[in-house]
Amino acid sequence: MKLQFIHGDALITLEAERTGDSWTVLLPDGSSHSLTVARTEEDVLHLTETKADSPLVHSWRVPFASAGDNLDFSYGGNTYRFQPYRTRASASKTPKSSSGILTAPMTGVVSEMLVAVGETVTAYQPLAVIEAMKVMSTLDAPFAGTVKAVHVKALQQVTHGAPVIEIVPAETAPSPKTETGDNP
Repeated sequence: MKLQFIHGDALITLEAERTGDSWTVLLPDGSSHSLTVARTEEDVLHLTETKADSPLVHSWRVPFASAGDNLDFSYGGNTYRFQPYRTRASASKTPKSSSGILTAPMTGVVSEMLVAVGETVTAYQPLAVIEAMKVMSTLDAPFAGTVKAVHVKALQQVTHGAPVIEIVPAETAPSPKTETGDNP
């Protein structure tokens, strides 16, 4: 299976394959590592690596959190996000947000709701902010329109993919009609 590792702006793709009770992980530098993974406490993983050519055993305790399809790990004072590998959508596919239903990009808490039902919004206007593990994600309007529904409120927990806001496209203003008649 392919995993994408995101830290800051860097994106690294790893290959991981289950082999018996352990995982073989191929890093971008070509090195291969065999890890045994056990969940020792709630939201803590115990990783153990043994190398065939060395009597040393390396061991790590790594706290983690699940955020939708993503896994966030804390190690060495940093947070690292792993997410399933996804191929890029073809240009012919319409983005999900073009429907006007904006969904939560991750599991978290709605830290700010910036609009209410009936408000007019412009394209790319921030509508809501969702926070998970100090990561902020802003939902922007995909087009100009009117807020039709707000499915959550500030400080409410949301899951990945849950509907947050629905907007309808702005109607184009009817063009003025000119009357023609026999009167001068």
